[in-house]
Amino acid sequence: MPLQDPQLAVEELKRCVNELGFPGVQIGTHVNDWNLDAPELAPFWQAVHDLDACIFVHPWDMRSGPRYARHWFPWLLDMPNETAMAVASMLMGGVYDKWPNLRVCFAHGGGAAVQILGRIEHGFKARPDLCQTATTTPPSHAIRKIWVDSLVHDQDVLRLIMSKIGPERIILGSDYPFPLGEVPVPGRLIESCESFDKATKSALLYDNAAKFLKLLH
Repeated sequence: MPLQDPQLAVEELKRCVNELGFPGVQIGTHVNDWNLDAPELAPFWQAVHDLDACIFVHPWDMRSGPRYARHWFPWLLDMPNETAMAVASMLMGGVYDKWPNLRVCFAHGGGAAVQILGRIEHGFKARPDLCQTATTTPPSHAIRKIWVDSLVHDQDVLRLIMSKIGPERIILGSDYPFPLGEVPVPGRLIESCESFDKATKSALLYDNAAKFLKLLH
């Protein structure tokens, strides 16, 4: 989406949904200096709501420079940070207060958002003057509005995400065809979780994604 021009983004979203029949579109974690709660993006989120479209958020435009030059840090560290900032911006920016039924899925298990949720929650309460300027809904409550994919490469992290946002909000992620994807078979992490019953595995592998895309109601 050309989110740097929100009105063009609205028109393109309408074309994708109404003319091409897409259930939704993909966007990045920010738009130049705008986070996803920027007032300039309100027309886009209104159009997403009105069209009942779904949105997939994938991190991009990671930091660079000498400290990030080694160890693949932009992809290993800053991608999760980018996604966590996008999640926190929408939660603390009151986006879900205005449009509570948005279906927005964040890549890679929501990045680091769930893992640092306790810190975000504490800061939200400790500094309301800085963190409650757009909403009084605690992040620990608002986070149950988001969707994430399952691409976290760790059973314990997947269980943590399930406990914080609910198993019904997690959809299968592959990151195909990139090196950080789940290869050779997407869904292997879910299948390997012996504590998950058949219904839970079915939800994570297929049913939740079908609901997110409005293939199932």
